[in-house]
Amino acid sequence: MKFLIIGNIGSGKTTFGENAREILEIPFIDLDRLRELVKLDGRVSLNYLALYYFMQKAENQESVILECTGSGVHKFSLKRALEISGQQVRIFVCKTRDIRINLERLERKRFNYVFPFPKDLKQHIYDVQKELENDLEAGFWNWKKSELWNVYMDTEEDLTENRKLLLELKEKSNLD
Repeated sequence: MKFLIIGNIGSGKTTFGENAREILEIPFIDLDRLRELVKLDGRVSLNYLALYYFMQKAENQESVILECTGSGVHKFSLKRALEISGQQVRIFVCKTRDIRINLERLERKRFNYVFPFPKDLKQHIYDVQKELENDLEAGFWNWKKSELWNVYMDTEEDLTENRKLLLELKEKSNLD
């Protein structure tokens, strides 16, 4: 079984992923962490090396939790890699109820790598939001072996509800 966590910058993906790793007891692969591990210093090749490792985890048979925004050109490769795995994929879309929360979290977020493509991250948040909404509306992340959940990550109550959801899924899942 694969678990994919997608959502905007500052939507709580990493927090959700860490909780999922703790509850499901399977590896958690965060694309930003891979970028740190390859010491991404602005070179395009190192970004693709991180993506290569991420896609390997997506297409193999291992049960794993994967986390990224789910936007941009690589979403097509990611979806295909997950399909190639042949495994059931549970997709969690981390959301906030107000995009200002994402912008506030961006102010506290520190990236420990240099992304090779310059971006205005505040504008990027708006762009990612629009892309995710369009993709969800169009059914991009829906296919035969996928299940989709929206999870809010604004409050302590949200975190408690999400932990309950993960515990229920663990009971129903055959993780090997």
